[in-house]
Amino acid sequence: MQSGFSWPWTWNPSTVLGVAAFASLYLLFAGPIRRKVGAPAVTGRRRLALAMGLVVLLVALNGPIHDLSERFLFSAHMLQHLLLTLAVPP
Repeated sequence: MQSGFSWPWTWNPSTVLGVAAFASLYLLFAGPIRRKVGAPAVTGRRRLALAMGLVVLLVALNGPIHDLSERFLFSAHMLQHLLLTLAVPP
């Protein structure tokens, strides 16, 4: 007998593709294009901040939080809003 609660994780393809496209463009502009122009390098802290923001974006718009917000709980929907407005932008 299994113990614990398991909620199926669903992935929205448009969200995953959008985050992947944004991350790819950021890495392109923060790396080779930035060096070509002669701009100062992007610090590792900024890259980490972007990566963590994109992870929060994926967690907020996919999986259990998304499923709960669409089907059952208005509070889960508001949690999505809080994550998207307070955690993703920084």
